[in-house]
Amino acid sequence: PEKITTQAFYARAALLAAFALWGGYFISAGVNWEKIGSSFLHAVNLPFHEFGHILFMPFGTFMMFLGGSLFQILLPLICLCVFVFKQRDTFAGSIMLWWCGQNFIDVSPYIADAQYRALPLIGGAGEDSHDWGNILTTLDALDSTQAVANCSFGIGVMLIISALVWGVIILKAQWKNINNAPE
Repeated sequence: PEKITTQAFYARAALLAAFALWGGYFISAGVNWEKIGSSFLHAVNLPFHEFGHILFMPFGTFMMFLGGSLFQILLPLICLCVFVFKQRDTFAGSIMLWWCGQNFIDVSPYIADAQYRALPLIGGAGEDSHDWGNILTTLDALDSTQAVANCSFGIGVMLIISALVWGVIILKAQWKNINNAPE
């Protein structure tokens, strides 16, 4: 919104600061399963990841394996589009972009584990159920596991930083409107 109340502005500024700190935590974690997997947000992302497998199952085995990570990343982008184009709330859109970036970081340790298949999976599923092990084996790219994981992590970092910059730009414009608004 072009015009917001002073209270809403300060609430958004505090929210953006909190997301900046949280983003810094994820960025500083690197491709580290223990830090990323123990995050509260990993537990939030996991049901969307699992739903993605079911959603993409009709498109074949490869898409079923890819569908978990794909839907986990697409959901925040869908929410971003709803907030920006339907609700006209670009600040909420910036937070959704942050969430998308966090999801790229969230899947990076899973990708990095493709060669080892050592991470605990839902329901104790075995090696045959490791999404990224199967994806990279199918693509004959298992030797590129770390590069793919680092790429996912790097995209996540860029999206988080972009989202925070976008949020600051929005807040600066809203601050200007608050100061120029007639009392």
